[in-house]
Order: sequence, then structure tokens, then C-alpha cells
Amino acid sequence: MGKNIKTQKELLLEIEALQAQLKKANDVLHTICNGAAGKAVETKYRALVEQIPAITYIAALDEAGTTLYISPQIEAVLGFSPDEWLSNPKSWVKQLHPEDRERVLAEYKSSHEKGQPFHSQYRWLSRDGRVLWCHDNAVLVKDETGKPLFFQGIVTDITELKQATEEIYLFQSVAMAISVCRNLHDALIVAMQKICNYTGWVYAEAWMPDQDGARLERDHFFYSSIDGLEKFSERSSGFTFTPGSGLPGRAWAEKQPVWIVDVTHDPHYLRAAIAGEAGLKTGIGFPVIADGEVVSVFVFYSLKAEERNDHLAKLILSMLSQIGSIIRRIQAEEAREKLREELYRSHNLASIGKLAGGVAHNFNNLLTVIMGYASLLNKELEEKSKLKDYVQKILKSSETAAGLTQDLLAFSRKQPISAKPVNVNEIIKQSEPLLSKLIREDIALKTILTREDTTVMADVGQIEQVLMNLATNARDAMPNGGNLAIHTDIMEMDDAFMRSCGYGSAGIYVHISIADTGVGMDKNTRMRVFEPFFTTKEVGKGTGLGLASVYGIVKQHGGYINVESEPAKGATFNIYLPLVKLEAEKGREASHTVLSRGGTETVLLAEDEPEVRELIKMVFEHAGYRVIEAVDGEDALNKFSENKDDIDLLVLDVIMPGKNGKEVYEAIKKTKPRMKVLFMSGYSDDVIRKRDFLDKGLDCILKPSSPDDLLEKVRKILDKPGT
Repeated sequence: MGKNIKTQKELLLEIEALQAQLKKANDVLHTICNGAAGKAVETKYRALVEQIPAITYIAALDEAGTTLYISPQIEAVLGFSPDEWLSNPKSWVKQLHPEDRERVLAEYKSSHEKGQPFHSQYRWLSRDGRVLWCHDNAVLVKDETGKPLFFQGIVTDITELKQATEEIYLFQSVAMAISVCRNLHDALIVAMQKICNYTGWVYAEAWMPDQDGARLERDHFFYSSIDGLEKFSERSSGFTFTPGSGLPGRAWAEKQPVWIVDVTHDPHYLRAAIAGEAGLKTGIGFPVIADGEVVSVFVFYSLKAEERNDHLAKLILSMLSQIGSIIRRIQAEEAREKLREELYRSHNLASIGKLAGGVAHNFNNLLTVIMGYASLLNKELEEKSKLKDYVQKILKSSETAAGLTQDLLAFSRKQPISAKPVNVNEIIKQSEPLLSKLIREDIALKTILTREDTTVMADVGQIEQVLMNLATNARDAMPNGGNLAIHTDIMEMDDAFMRSCGYGSAGIYVHISIADTGVGMDKNTRMRVFEPFFTTKEVGKGTGLGLASVYGIVKQHGGYINVESEPAKGATFNIYLPLVKLEAEKGREASHTVLSRGGTETVLLAEDEPEVRELIKMVFEHAGYRVIEAVDGEDALNKFSENKDDIDLLVLDVIMPGKNGKEVYEAIKKTKPRMKVLFMSGYSDDVIRKRDFLDKGLDCILKPSSPDDLLEKVRKILDKPGT
């Protein structure tokens, strides 16, 4: 602001002093009015009023306030000589601002009719079209009989005071409006709107540094005071600017306002064509600075070419520097809110995961019994029996149910994984033909894979499941076709990333993004998208477990996943898996089919669920094995002690009352080190995952499993040489 502008108090004191000087002139004027005037008296009056540093006047009591006398100061203020002013009886009315004219004339008339002084503040127009503010004070001069004769007044130019007051009000109103905004978007819109209203600029946009701080992105932050600029806004949203490029980038790099009088003819302005189509002329870029760092760039446009106004530029820049600290505060609050939401979601999903894991475990025991007896019944029935078809439908439905429980286990992170060093890019390449068949022909699949090493510790099958589930989700989100893109790159998860995202652990990660151009999601859907059984599809069209299992698999691999989406703007799922510096294993292990056949060996079966234990015993005995039953871990140790020389194989449930399967096996190994074992589990709880059963070469079969699969597994173990 820079100028030494009088305060309102100082101006009032000055007006009082001027009025005191005017009173002396008024005394002389009374002498003139009472008929005692001579040339000397009139000369004295003029000498008194013309030395007052303000405009003095005498005005008639008519509707137009016709000027009878005006001091020479009128020329310095409005550019009219006294003679010019007096030559037109309506000079005062003509120069009143159109928006103030009716009000001021009504005040003038009211003061005359009530016999009161005339006091008013109003705008009037100078000869060159400038708008000036004035403070007008006049007294009603009367003759000896009390008859009103005319107004004698003094007009003081208060333009600078008004401007300073408006600037202060602008500062305060913007700061107050932003301070109550609940999010950054609303705060920026409020600031842009108020600045446009003050300056007369018609369009504004806010550019924010991206997550890496390398480019400016506009996203949806813009304000327009007139219609017809939506197209300019829409076409501008795709632009990004590096430091020094374009108007936003120049303001960002220079940390100073950049004023372009005509953007349509500026060689450095990158949107000249679309700005010309929109009718925009002058463009001004302002950096918003907080703690020495540019946190945003505001760009304003005018429909007319405006020469650089340094005073205005400094004013807006100064105001935006105040906004910078508020933006920082709002950004910090949004980051904290994002962290709270992420923590809430994590705790919520963890609670649901525990419940899901428990349900899946119990459900798997039931399915083991259903599938087991159905398989036995299927073998007993003749091929042409009508009942055989019913049994096969039971088996098929049971297998579907078993798949759902596997999804639940994946979500709850209790599905066993066989992790090894694998190359993510290779998994994607191998999965591409299957993904192409999974999506429809009207969806284009594109993969953009980094050339850098993408080795992670992962279970190939489960990573393939993640890709298939996300591709299926993308397909369903694009009923009219679209694009599905899979990208990979390497990124470092640092403090800045963790602060902005509200999650993470420092390190180098393989980043997989799966982006579609589908219908997108609203905030509520984004918050719940990984919950099991949550689905936006019609009843019967989805289980609500696809994305839940994706979440569980990624978490079980020590990774992170999030989704970015808005309605009608598609969705991007970002997966982060820890990079490992190991050589990836190539290909899958060859599988060998073993025909399910029985034997005559003795099996110690420890299972605490009676129905499951009875079924497995029946399967083993039908296959020729001798079975010794145990109802829990303690019973298993007792039965082993009684029959240790006869037992060839232990079949142990992992989770049992008292001693669990691992503890039973460890105790038996002390007596018989080469004892063979097969573990069974409805889910792989911490006992399996954290104590590394599978990594020690110990075999495990998941419930539910068919009798054939169980017999095949048992036969393979018994046929192994040694242990």
C-alpha cells in the first residue's frame, strides 16, 4: 500500500479545522447577505475561502443544488475550472456517480426541508472519468428573519481513505471467510471470488504443486463471475506447468506477480488460443507464499487490456501472503483428517477381518463335512442314478462357497501364502492374456511397465488374483467400454508421502496402478470399498468380496493400497509392495498329478470337531488305512504314547483346545524324530503364518478339501523317503 494515508480520525480533525476556517468566511458572507457588502467585503470573503485546502461552495436550494459559487480547488480535484462548473447549473448533478445520485439528491432535499445541515459521502466523476470519493458538509445560511437562503459547504477528497478502508476490509473479509472454510477447495474459491469482486476481474484459477512438487496442477479450483468461460476452464484443466513455464509457472519460479497486458499476444503464454476464444485479455499470476515456499499460484483474468498497476499488484500479493498461512493450516487439518479417516478405516477393517476370519474358519469346517459326505455319496451312487446329479450340484455349490471363504480369508490376512522373490512385471505379462479375456472387447487394456527391477516377496497366485479382481471391478465400472491401464514404477515412500497419504513405512516400493475410465465413486463408496460384502452392484450381481480380498492380500504381503476416484472420473487403485534386492525365481513349479489311492498304514487323527473327525476317519478307513482318533492335543499325545510303534502318520488340526497341532508335533518329534505329519486348518492363523510351518517343509492342507485331495496328500507324504 506504501502511501501515507490519513486515518479516519485524522481526516475528521482536518475537516473540523476546515469548518472553523469556513465559519470565518461565513461571518463575512452574512455581512454580504444583510446588504452591507462592498467590494472590499467580497474580496475578503474570497480570500478566506480560497485559502482553504478543500473545495468550498455556495449552492442554491433547488432540486439540482445549482452552484452559485465554487472555489478554484475544484480544478485540482475534478479537472473543471470554476467558470466551466458555474456555466452549467446541473454540473453537480451531472458529475455525481449514477449509483449515488438519487440517494444524495434526496439527502440534500431533506436537509433543506428540515432546515438541517447537509452531510453526505458520495462518489463523483472527474473530467477524465476517474471515480473519486468525497465528504460533503454544508450549513444552511439564513437571513436576519430566519429565511433559508442557500447552503454553504466544504467538500473534502477522501478517495485515498476510502481505498485504504476497502483494502483493509478486503483483507479482513477474505481472512475471515477463509478461516471458517472446512476444506481447501472452498477457501480458494472464496479468496478468488472476493478478489474478483474487488478488482472487477472476471475469472480466476488456483494452481497447486503436485505431490512431488515438480509441476503445478489446476484440478477444479476456479471461479468465474460471468457465463461463457466454462470451456476455457475445461480446456485449461488438462494443463500442467513446470517452474518458469506459462503464466502460473513464471509466478511460481519468480515468486513475484507476473502481469501480462494481453495474453493473446504474449509468446510465453501457452493458452493464447483458448484465451482469445474466451475473450480474455489481461492475465496476472500471483504466488501464494508461506514460510518462504510457494504453496499455490493464483491467476486472474480481465476482459479488457489493463496496464500494470503496481499498487494493486502489491496489495493482492500482500493479501495472498496472509492467505498462504491459512492455506497451510487448512492443508495440515486436511492431512490430519485424512490420517484419522485412514486410521479409522484400518481399525474398522481390522475388526471386520477378525470376524471374517473366525466365520471362515467355522464355515470351512462345515463345508469339509458337507463336501466330504457328498463326495462319498457320489462314489457310492450308480452313474445313471438321478440322485447323482443332485449330489454333483451339492458339490459344485460347496466349491463356490469354499471360494467365498477363501476370499474372506484373504481379506482377514489368514490365507496362507507361499512367498518367494518374484518379478511383478513378469506376473503382469503372464496375466495379460487372461485379463484380456476377462474384460470385454470394448475395453482396451494397456500395460506400461517400468524397465527397473520390480522384485518383491510375493505369492504369484495371490498377486494374479489381485490383478484379476481389479480387472473385473474395472470391467463392471465401464458398462459402455473404456480403457484399463496397468502401470508399474519404483517409488520411495518418504516422510512427505506418509504425511500426505496418512499411511506407509519408509522404504523403496514397487508401485502398481490399475486405472479405469469408468463411472467412478463418491467419497462414501471410496471409504467403504474394501469392506467385505460391501457392493454397489445389484442384488445377485456381486459378492462384495473381490476388493476385500485384494485389500487383505496386499496387506498380507506387507504392502499398502488406496483408491483415487470421483464420480464420472474413473478410478485408480494404487498398490505399493516392498522392493527386495533378490533374484526373482522364474516360472512356477511343475505340478504332478497323483491318483488318489489308499494304503494300510496307521494314521493318528487329532481333530476337535466331532463331525469333521468322523468324516475324515471314514474316508481313511474306506481307503484301507487304520485310524486312531484323538479329540484334542492332550488326547493325541496320550494315544501316541500308547501306539507309538504302530503310527506311520500324524494328521493334526492346527488349532485345538489345550495343545495345538504344532505343540503336539514338537512333543512327538522328541520321541520319534522321523515322524511324518500333515497339518489341517480352516484358516492359517498366526500359529502358521508367524511360526513358518510351511517354510520348514511341513505339509498343510486347507479345509474344506475333497476326500480325493486329502487321500492324495496323505499318500504323497507317506511315499516320501524319510521325512
